[in-house]
Amino acid sequence: MNFGNIFIQVAVLFILILVGYMIRKKGLLDEHCTSMISSLVMSIFLPSMIISSMQIEYNPNMAKKIFMLILISIFTYSVSILFSYFLKFIFKSEKNLGVYQYAIIFSNVAFMGYPVIEAVLGKEAIFYTAIFNLPFNVLAYTVGTYLLCKGNEEYSFSLKSLVSPIILSIFIGLILFVFNIRLPEFLNKPIELLGSVTTPISMLVIGSLLANSSALECFSNKKGSLSNNVDEVNI
Repeated sequence: MNFGNIFIQVAVLFILILVGYMIRKKGLLDEHCTSMISSLVMSIFLPSMIISSMQIEYNPNMAKKIFMLILISIFTYSVSILFSYFLKFIFKSEKNLGVYQYAIIFSNVAFMGYPVIEAVLGKEAIFYTAIFNLPFNVLAYTVGTYLLCKGNEEYSFSLKSLVSPIILSIFIGLILFVFNIRLPEFLNKPIELLGSVTTPISMLVIGSLLANSSALECFSNKKGSLSNNVDEVNI
């Protein structure tokens, strides 16, 4: 894919975000609806996209690629975690230090990442994206939770928090892939259709969220709304 096609695909995503922005401004979406649609994306649409992308023919040569992707991902997050540690020397008395550390380590690889990968590189790239994001899904609910809940005595870690629709969909997809199992058409088609709406719906939600924030405040307030809403963070 050349740069011209990449530009077109990214432009399409920005147009969808703009549509979501206008929908929210026109009052066709509110905060509650946006939140519910976002939950649908993370629990139904995105997992369907992942499972559908893994309905490909098993190739033993891919095992090495999968192993290397996981190693690269672990190394990347290890470096990010190490880098975030030094923030404590910069924000010595900052009560929201954990939030800033979380922001450095974890990007929006799920809600924004998968749609962008699919739009730019195609559906087949979702398979490798899901593999690369396996460490993210584990670390976000362990290290990430610890950082966001520093000082919160009411929080207690639960193994159940590691079980999410996305993680389950990755393991289901891998099992189907490794054992070369093809879902029957009456199952595969609905899953494929549900997964196909992930990109447009995700972009609309992002646009709706942007419509509820102030671009001016992002530039005028060096801490942004992140620290203002830190007490509302809940994992």
